[in-house]
Amino acid sequence: MKKIVTVTGDISPEKLGVTMPHEHVICDISLHSGIENNRLDDVEAAILEVNAFREAGGGCLVDVTTADIGRNATALKQVAQATGVNIVTTTGWYSESIYPSRVGTDDVAALAREMIHEATHGIGETGIKPGVIGELGARLAELSPAEELVLRASARAHLETGLAIVLHAALNRPGLSQVRVLREEGVSADKIIVSHADIVWHEEVQEDLSYHLALLDIGCYLSFDTIGWLEFSPEHHKIACIQEIIARGYAGRLLLSSDLCRRTFYHANGGRGYDYVLRSFVPRMRECGVAESDIQRMLIGNPAEVLAVQGSVSTA
Repeated sequence: MKKIVTVTGDISPEKLGVTMPHEHVICDISLHSGIENNRLDDVEAAILEVNAFREAGGGCLVDVTTADIGRNATALKQVAQATGVNIVTTTGWYSESIYPSRVGTDDVAALAREMIHEATHGIGETGIKPGVIGELGARLAELSPAEELVLRASARAHLETGLAIVLHAALNRPGLSQVRVLREEGVSADKIIVSHADIVWHEEVQEDLSYHLALLDIGCYLSFDTIGWLEFSPEHHKIACIQEIIARGYAGRLLLSSDLCRRTFYHANGGRGYDYVLRSFVPRMRECGVAESDIQRMLIGNPAEVLAVQGSVSTA
């Protein structure tokens, strides 16, 4: 049997529903960015925003907020219980610039044990277990020693727990270097999610596709998760890339999300909300000719597959 680990307990993959696999519900990314707008810590405001996602047909949000950028499992559970939306939380560390001091001094085994303990016993005294590892950040294409240390520890935690690994692989394309380290440690590529694959570098589909295909050929999942961030790439470019990837037979490796991590993205503040992918981007894909079966696969089937771990379903 397989299960998905959520903040309110384990569920079967069939109950996951439409999933945004790269979001932030409760976070303080201002610790990393220095931008106050990146702090989302109002539970009542989050409930209103997540309700809009549910009303649009959403079933699950994966909150990839690690401990060093404000993870709050208890608050996430409150949001999930109030909205009925499945929420998955995480373990691991995001950015070397704000790693806890022990990350630089502990060895791989010690860091792995810390993540494994959270996955098997719960975060702190909450009893709430993470359902993924990461997002694990890297700043440049070549990894720093500390970033590599975290990746190797995360790989070993994955091998013990089965949890999928989420990579923060943005402008400098560190994805291939990150995946190489994970594969050296024995992680199966079909449990690796390379995030931010839709951030444009050239605005030429074929040039960007060379990076995408290198990862897809290894077997990784690609997360097109800056949907709604128009400053990163225009939506017609994202859709063109998605269509080309589907045409090459990789529809089973694509994920869609919006990486909401700013207060100004809330509907309450005039923003697009967690439902943007469902209310705006998905209709545009349909208009461009993306098959409904592929859309459903990206929204439901693929997230359920990559998030699922072995084990019987039990309640929190």
